[in-house]
Amino acid sequence: MTADVTRGRAFRASNVLDPDYDRYWAAPDGCRSASITLELPEARIFNRILLKEYIPLGQRIAAFRIEARHGQGEWTAIASETTVGYKRIVLVDDCCADAVRIVIEDALACPVLNGVELYYDDIYKL
Repeated sequence: MTADVTRGRAFRASNVLDPDYDRYWAAPDGCRSASITLELPEARIFNRILLKEYIPLGQRIAAFRIEARHGQGEWTAIASETTVGYKRIVLVDDCCADAVRIVIEDALACPVLNGVELYYDDIYKL
């Protein structure tokens, strides 16, 4: 897990994978856009992306997109959304990727995330 910016070691990108609710990734003060990338050990198929903001600091994210990296290192936008809040599940078409990037395009304050998860649902599809 990497991020293009971070507030510091205590708020590193890998915190979004920690099950402890109070550990989160944060961008520096004054930063209103940022990206965080989840590298997978191998290509995986998914069609749901769960995102969680650290709500004790308030809902901050106003607009974001999700990109997937495919075989040749090519990034493709698979979703463009507004707000995350406590928990947001973004439904996408079946996607096979070896990395997923969350690009926060606009935020009311420095963005914070405390969860990013990928799922595959073969019962309810778009």
